Amino acid sequence: AETADFFGISPLCKRKTGELSGGEKQLLNLAAVMAMQPKVLLLDEPFAQLDPVAAANLADMIFRINREFRTTVIFSEHRPESLFMRADRVAVMEKGSLLCADAPQKIADFLLESGHPMQKALPLSEKMRFFTNRKFSLPPKPPRTFATDSEPKPVARRVWFSYDKNDDVLKDLSLSLSAGNLYCILGANGSGKSTLLSVLAKHLRPWAGKVTTEANTALLPQNPQSLFSAMSIEEELPGQLPDFWKPYASRHPFDLSGGEQQLLALDKVLLLAPDLLLADEPTKGLDAFSREQVGARLQSWCAQGKTVAVVTHDTEFAAENADFCAVMFDGQISEWEPPSQFFSRHLFYSTPASRLTGGRAVTEREALQLCQE
Repeated sequence: AETADFFGISPLCKRKTGELSGGEKQLLNLAAVMAMQPKVLLLDEPFAQLDPVAAANLADMIFRINREFRTTVIFSEHRPESLFMRADRVAVMEKGSLLCADAPQKIADFLLESGHPMQKALPLSEKMRFFTNRKFSLPPKPPRTFATDSEPKPVARRVWFSYDKNDDVLKDLSLSLSAGNLYCILGANGSGKSTLLSVLAKHLRPWAGKVTTEANTALLPQNPQSLFSAMSIEEELPGQLPDFWKPYASRHPFDLSGGEQQLLALDKVLLLAPDLLLADEPTKGLDAFSREQVGARLQSWCAQGKTVAVVTHDTEFAAENADFCAVMFDGQISEWEPPSQFFSRHLFYSTPASRLTGGRAVTEREALQLCQE
């Protein structure tokens, strides 16, 4: 009971685990481990499925576990913003070997001074500290091709859905999307984002309302392994194997890293040539390089006049790639807004760039440009 209270999951205790969101399961798993009172706590991507508020709370919990219970905490993380400067030591891995290990600021300075590619993973606050009042050049921004503007088409009309008769997840929800645009839906864990995608993909049936998505609609689920059925990558991607996958052609999909599996699942879904692609947390557990790959693939798909709707907790990914963003709350979706407006006015669903610059920038690139002024 005290463990549940500490992690704030008491309201979840009587619910079935299958009904929990990915983020809620993440908190439940951590609470279950801490109930055993370990001396060493190993965490693999603990923030991957958490909304910004839950991620900040979890970071505070991990810090308290370390300081109050004297528990040694070792965690791997591709997006270390929450705990980087709180860590006693930071280690950088490269090709199976330890590249360096030192105090956080020394690691940041080493990666930035050497121009090492792993500097992409550093928190923006460290990059801004390092580059302020220094001369530096940013790589050219990749050009983006936009499809012809089209009128929004309704994909859901007054939809209601519930797993339990007494608790609706979607409440009179209506949604319209335009071809050629990338939409990002943010919101708290358990707010119904993944449920919405499953309803739009017609994997779940609403008890009221109408779903009017195209027949050619595909869903990229949170768990990429659920899409794999072949013994090798070349069998998973029949036809002309993309150059990216040729070095791994004979490998079993389950032998790939989590990030590589996510990319493979995306490429497999794109083979279906969906007019509407629904992606549930496509950057979960990905490093900075793989996140760029996902963004490039999705933008390329939109440039062909297709529609992409992404559920994500990755505010930086949304700011860099989305055409429109919205928050899901209480079974409904807010008005769509361009990322520049959305992230500059939100307090919690914001980006590190917006918080550090008082809303003058929403992407890392924009924030670093301010350092040159």
